Amino acid sequence: MTAAPKGGPALRRPFRYLSASRGLGSRLRAAQEVSRVVEEACAGRRLRVRFSGPGQAVLLEGGALRLVVRTPSEAYQIRNVMPTIRAALEHAFGGAVRSVSVSVNPTLHDPLPSGGDAPQGEPRLPSPGAAREALEKAKRLPEGSRIRESLENLARSLGE
Repeated sequence: MTAAPKGGPALRRPFRYLSASRGLGSRLRAAQEVSRVVEEACAGRRLRVRFSGPGQAVLLEGGALRLVVRTPSEAYQIRNVMPTIRAALEHAFGGAVRSVSVSVNPTLHDPLPSGGDAPQGEPRLPSPGAAREALEKAKRLPEGSRIRESLENLARSLGE
C-alpha cells in the first residue's frame, strides 16, 4: 500500500474542477498538481517516471487525464500501475477520475538544434541572370498558373 500523496488545501479541489479550469495559468498549475500526485504514486511503486515537463500531464474536459511519456516501455510501466495512479488521484482530489490514458511521444522535450547548420556570413546574392531566367520560365507556363505567379514574384524580388 502506498502512502497518501502529500498536498495542501489546493489539492482538495475535485478532479473535475481541475480539468475544467479556464485560462492557461490555472490549467498549468492544475497539471502541476496532478503531475506531483502521479509522480508520488509511481515512486511508491518504484517507477522513476517524471511528469514535471510541460505537456506531460494534460488535463482534458470532464475529468480525464492524458499522461505523455517518451518510450513505449514507460507507457507499459505506467499502464501496469494505473490502478495505483487512479487511486492516488481519487484520494488526493476527493472525486472520481473519469479516465486516465497514456500516450507516447518520442520527441518529448528533445533539445532544440544548436543552430550549427545555420548559414553564417553575408547572405548569398543571386546570380546576374537569375531574375531573367525565372521570368522566362514563368512565361512558358499557362496564364493564371500558381507556379507562374510564384516565378513572377520571384523574378520581381530578384530585381527584374
